[in-house]
Amino acid sequence: QQESPGEAINHALAASDYNRAADLLERATDSIVKHGRIATFLQWANSLPEEKLSERPRLCVFHAITMLYGGYPLKEVEERVNAIVSAEDAEKISGELAAFRALVTTLQGRGEESVPFAEKALQLLPEDNLFLRSLIAGIRGLAYLYSGNLPTATRALQEAAELSRKAGNIMNAVLALCHLAELSILSGDLSQAKVLYEEALEVSTDRQGHYLPVAGIALAGLGNVSLEWHEMETAEQHLTRGIELTNQWAWIGTLRDYLALAKLKQVQGDLEEADTILQKARQVAIDFDATEMDDRLVDISEIRLRIVQNRLDEAQQWFTAQNRTSEPEKCSQSAGGVTNLWKQYLLQIQQMVRARLFIRRQQPEEAVELLQPVIESIDPEQQAWFLIEMHTITALAYQAAGQIAAALESLGKALALAEPGGFVTLFVSEGEPMAEMLEEAYERKELLSRYKYSRSYVKKLLLAFETVHRVERAQGKLLEPLSDRELEVLHLLATGLTNSEIADKLYISLNTVRTHTKNIYAKLNVHSRTKAAARGKELGLI
Repeated sequence: QQESPGEAINHALAASDYNRAADLLERATDSIVKHGRIATFLQWANSLPEEKLSERPRLCVFHAITMLYGGYPLKEVEERVNAIVSAEDAEKISGELAAFRALVTTLQGRGEESVPFAEKALQLLPEDNLFLRSLIAGIRGLAYLYSGNLPTATRALQEAAELSRKAGNIMNAVLALCHLAELSILSGDLSQAKVLYEEALEVSTDRQGHYLPVAGIALAGLGNVSLEWHEMETAEQHLTRGIELTNQWAWIGTLRDYLALAKLKQVQGDLEEADTILQKARQVAIDFDATEMDDRLVDISEIRLRIVQNRLDEAQQWFTAQNRTSEPEKCSQSAGGVTNLWKQYLLQIQQMVRARLFIRRQQPEEAVELLQPVIESIDPEQQAWFLIEMHTITALAYQAAGQIAAALESLGKALALAEPGGFVTLFVSEGEPMAEMLEEAYERKELLSRYKYSRSYVKKLLLAFETVHRVERAQGKLLEPLSDRELEVLHLLATGLTNSEIADKLYISLNTVRTHTKNIYAKLNVHSRTKAAARGKELGLI
């Protein structure tokens, strides 16, 4: 009566009044799911006896959908749906069942199969069922995306975001906006991606100013953008907080967040921590068995880390086990469009990592030969991010082969594509060889004229290199270098923040801040905040 269905469900369950609890949960389903409270819904649904669930087919469908988001084994999810299909009144929820099938095939990257299911669901669902129709609109957008129809996917996701807002479907609005942001990143427009993630964050903030769990996806997205702009402190804060919130929403959503955080640690040179984070991503991929695409993403990230660690034999063994070829047609787009965009993207990422392995094994010519046909097949408007990195790797390969003129040509193409988006980390993460080429690119007027990048942009990249190496040189003067987290704490100490404020800013406990501060004092051989800040500035750490 007081419009607190959650409390009512809890009391009904505590009283073992399962009929009432199931009825209440079924009525509150739309409200719970559209606010992204997946874990809460699963907790209540799992508390009901099987016979009470199976009596309510619609509740079973939503149980299956939330099980998918929650990372349950596909076999268990399918068993839940099979029980519905065999029910006498299953025909009444044929639209919901089509929606479920669309979601499963979409998560598996089978866009060409998912589109018909999504269209069928929209035909069967009543016009006034805005919640489910908005959910299907988002799935439909992803289905078109994975089937390679990016313009249609963009329109469908925009429609899904608008419809979801009208329906009050916060979860789906956030997902649609974040998928649009991912498309912006892929096209090289980081600023537009930031705008979309911030819009998603605004949608997922309640009236009291608190983030809903689904806000974790938007925060992690902002972390990704900050990482590309080399705003490392902000990136880590967003990614860490994003993972924390997403874990409360749907565990499968943390996979890409972990991969981004591992990349950040790798760029910072903390390879051990990057490895630890990748193992967390691996566990998420193993537990979520509805698709193998997530396993491949983790595989490729791990292999890139192994190359950086100079564990080249392990990397080579993985590629040998994949039994893949470098035939250019495997990455090309046919006249009829890409059959499975996800598989194409995975193969492109894999080829980039394989090219890096060739360079490390002193086989730069093979790297160029591998990437050239892939580069020619890519649409620069839709996949600028991939193209920037491929040109960058090609430049490094030519440089390793001693073909400096060809290396600078490839770098010029990369800079021209990267400058509008303001990419920084993509270049800085390549180390000294890239810094040397950037210095050349800064001086070569004919190269600048041909590819239309600005000297101010190259100077910005070179300054980023100087900042990174300044800290590295300063760390070398200490008997024991500061960890990445201790550097962050030192920087915040110097700004005058209290320990409590630092804890809030870094999402760590007050006791952890005190431990880091104690370690900083010992390593810098000081006994106060003021002296720590002064010593840090003297060394060039801050």
